[in-house]
Amino acid sequence: MDKENFEKIDGQEGKYKKLESNIETTRQKAEITDDMILDILKIPDELKQFESKLIALVSKKIELERQIKGIESVIYIEVNSEKNADGKAVFTNEKSRDIEVQKRLSNNFESNENAAMIKTIDFSIQETRTEIDFLSRKLKVYSMMFEALKIKYKM
Repeated sequence: MDKENFEKIDGQEGKYKKLESNIETTRQKAEITDDMILDILKIPDELKQFESKLIALVSKKIELERQIKGIESVIYIEVNSEKNADGKAVFTNEKSRDIEVQKRLSNNFESNENAAMIKTIDFSIQETRTEIDFLSRKLKVYSMMFEALKIKYKM
């Protein structure tokens, strides 16, 4: 809001000058730099960007996990339905079927590729959560600092 609009809305011509003077005085006394103010103003947008990134990463991880489960289900059905020449099940008990499923799953390129991508995504998720935590704490520190300045300078 510019000075003219402020004066028109408020109707008190000197109030804007006083407010501007108080901010400048507080900035000088507290040694608040323009860089600090710009940093503070960027934090909410940065938080939103990292939160959006986190949502995208988690969604991608869930999608890859579902694909692996689908591959595992197909392999399990194949193993479960395998018959020998006599028409009897090749894998007669659950333990032998599970071992064969794991063996085939470990040899499945798509499953292995998805598992590797999940590990990479897990690392990115952790980095993103750390950045969100850092920015949240930074914003909290700035808020506490400004509250302390308000008390100190009776604003």
